Amino acid sequence: MYKTFNNRIKSETIRWQAYTGKKVFLPLGNPRKAVRIRHLIRHYTACMAGVDMLDARDPYTAEHSMRVSKMCTRLGLMMRMPRSKIVAAMIAAGAHDIGKVGVPDSVLLKEGPLDDHEFDVIKHHPGIGADILLKIGGFEKIAAGVWHHHERWDGSGYPDQLAGDSITPWVQVVGLADAFDALIHPRVYKPAYPQEQARNMIVSGACGVFHPLLLVCFAQHIGAISRAVYP
Repeated sequence: MYKTFNNRIKSETIRWQAYTGKKVFLPLGNPRKAVRIRHLIRHYTACMAGVDMLDARDPYTAEHSMRVSKMCTRLGLMMRMPRSKIVAAMIAAGAHDIGKVGVPDSVLLKEGPLDDHEFDVIKHHPGIGADILLKIGGFEKIAAGVWHHHERWDGSGYPDQLAGDSITPWVQVVGLADAFDALIHPRVYKPAYPQEQARNMIVSGACGVFHPLLLVCFAQHIGAISRAVYP
């Protein structure tokens, strides 16, 4: 029976493996989890349709989301996260900025730093993204991950100012990967930081505070992770 589940999933995971650079971890000892992962991957293409729409307006965002998804895979493996949580992190990371489809071009594509009002506008994108994903059956946890990917361990994030263990661990992985990738790539309002400087900024809390154990894993393995994600 487990082999049957594996065969049904295999064709749908080929694109996923190419996208992430890693095989999908099929929990063949638990058919229900295998079906759940199959469902997530099958519907992931629906999420990415929205990312493709965003790519037409802002190519940086789509490329950024792909890199963040790959980095979540590596971090999840290094942290020995459960397989289902790694898949959830990969999917949420790929769609974490999908809500920017609802952000006006005047803000999303502004060539310069955002003012306070514009930053308030951009902060709506997690909620817009979550609303989009909630229209896909079975994506409630993924939608919650997108909603909370800007939360920080010390409560300084948004939109709900969650703190500590009230932030789902795999969602914190998405948040850290998002922050690191944004630091090391240039935008019109900032240069690209060297990876070592970006690492130090993450560890020191310059981009908000992350889970202490996540930071230890990140600091220890960022070299290997970067070589895999940024060849």
